Amino acid sequence: MFRPSATATARSQNSPRTPIAASRATSRRSMFGCATRLALAPQIYRRMWLPADPAGLVPLRRLPLPGPRREQQGRGGATALAVTIRFLIRCPLLQMCASLFPVQTTGRPTPPARYWFFYGALARELGSFEAADQEVLAHYELIREEFAAQGVKLPAAKPGTTNPVPGYHAFNRWRQDKFYDRFGDLRGVHRDATLTLAAAIRDAEARATGDPLSPSLGEVLSGDASVFQPPSDVQALTFSNEDTQEQYTIFQGSRAKNPKGARVHDPGGRYGDVKKHGPKEGFYHLAISTKGYDSYTRVVVDVDVAEAGQSESDAALPMLDAALAAAPGYFQAVAYDGQIYPRHALELLRRHGTYVVNHNGVKAKTHPHGVDGQAGLTVRQHGQYKDRAVRTHFAALPSQHHQRADGTVCTHHLVSDDGAVYPSDRPAGAGTPLKSGRVIVPAALRRHRRPRQGFEVALDYSIPCQHGDLTYSAALTETKPDSRGRVAWGSALSAHRVIPEAWTDRFREVFGARNQSESFFSWLEKCYFHKDRAASWGRQAQQCDLFMAALLHNAEAWAHYAYRHAPAPA
Repeated sequence: MFRPSATATARSQNSPRTPIAASRATSRRSMFGCATRLALAPQIYRRMWLPADPAGLVPLRRLPLPGPRREQQGRGGATALAVTIRFLIRCPLLQMCASLFPVQTTGRPTPPARYWFFYGALARELGSFEAADQEVLAHYELIREEFAAQGVKLPAAKPGTTNPVPGYHAFNRWRQDKFYDRFGDLRGVHRDATLTLAAAIRDAEARATGDPLSPSLGEVLSGDASVFQPPSDVQALTFSNEDTQEQYTIFQGSRAKNPKGARVHDPGGRYGDVKKHGPKEGFYHLAISTKGYDSYTRVVVDVDVAEAGQSESDAALPMLDAALAAAPGYFQAVAYDGQIYPRHALELLRRHGTYVVNHNGVKAKTHPHGVDGQAGLTVRQHGQYKDRAVRTHFAALPSQHHQRADGTVCTHHLVSDDGAVYPSDRPAGAGTPLKSGRVIVPAALRRHRRPRQGFEVALDYSIPCQHGDLTYSAALTETKPDSRGRVAWGSALSAHRVIPEAWTDRFREVFGARNQSESFFSWLEKCYFHKDRAASWGRQAQQCDLFMAALLHNAEAWAHYAYRHAPAPA
């Protein structure tokens, strides 16, 4: 059962010079609410996510969800569209998000915000707004029935008209007039709500360890970014005038008002050609999530679309900071599939006491030459350099001394290579060291929070010795940035990774949590690329698409949680 530690209940202070400051103003009020709910007894947030079944409708536990209806909670299986419609409308998350939008009391009846969240999520399930319009029309009576049970009255269908049911054109007006301006606050409400859902799932599984060196899957906040350059049906057609020998190009199927603004995307089958590097080529999407051990328990905590030219670490930092501040003491580690700069890892460690697990930077990508065991020469076991020797950052560490039984001094030389600590054959300053033994893994992580200074974090190692083990401690948060605020890959913080890649078993277990964010993007890429669907144009529209996709996944996680843990229907 989750209870925040006494040293991790206060909110962290924020520096106005960091990218975090821009996001903190919009989420301060909602973060306090989330931290308060997480500190309550588990029964409180269980009641939030286990509402009673609507009277007169099919109970949730009678719906044929793909996972729980199979033996041993097996994976796989398709979800009938009618089932998706039912659990989407019943999901409490829709009402929580819709609470930010005003309720219409006068004028012509229009669908409320809760309906548009349902419509946007359904469009992400089907892959396009065109398909969503067709299915809403076919199932509109079922949709009205489910919403009526939730106290929401939808307008009746108007057969024979241009827009017989509320569809894409009305949704597009709604997101332009009401969604975009509230997106920052909406992310805060969504983040706080999904953190309580993740807490309910983790409490039900009862597998949290509370150990920062051996966190459970639900105690790891994972993150990733992915580039989307989705295809469309826009084709560039070039024609020649036989009389003047001039060539001209038209963009068939383009929605751009100005032909110069038309964009042509490669076909969806050429996936490798259209996936480009985000900071250089254009928009890229970010998501942070957490997951339980059962199937269908991934909860997407926050999403955003970075701007062109923005580094991934700068874009991800405000998202990670807001989630950790909203749930103090809840996550033991952050597993990010990409390069989080050391200065950003230091900020998260000082503010929240939460460390980052990711790949360390390399000094050279070429195949280097050197002596076996030489510091700075590492054969990577994971990632894009797997089974390749690369130049890595190393640093000679202070030698450690202790007395033998006969009173003589026993000396241990140490070196850090690629964030892992090894015994060395020589002291610092005596040339390039050689790693003379196996990696020394951390034995304990000590955290102490000071009201104004934030967290002080130290990492303890136990150096094995035949004369008695020796303890070596590294104060991680005492790392000093340079005059430009940068922290080097060879700094004390980077030299003492809490879970380095050389600690292979633990690294795979903890860093593997970031696969949950990857699989979220894999589903989106399948819809956008393999099905040759067209995504919305522009950063704001893509933010809306991404948010609706997260809403869909979280509604599915809620449905499976309620299926497993709600009381059986009569």
